[in-house]
Amino acid sequence: MTWDNKVEMAKLLNNGKYEEAVELFGKEQDWDEQAVDMFVTGFDLLKCELLLPIKERIINAESSDFRTAFRLAFIRSELEK
Repeated sequence: MTWDNKVEMAKLLNNGKYEEAVELFGKEQDWDEQAVDMFVTGFDLLKCELLLPIKERIINAESSDFRTAFRLAFIRSELEK
């Protein structure tokens, strides 16, 4: 994911435009760990249903950051209900 796209994604997340952020993130072919960390940290965990279009990819995403890994685990549990 290019730095410009990461900045755009962060702006969308910071402004509460979660659907647009999911769309942008989902279009990316290469989710590096920094992109995953930025997305998961900025995403509102109460809106996990918005992640359904990228469910398989987000379930398989990984992070070595404890906080991001914890948030990913929560997201996985919500999406698998």
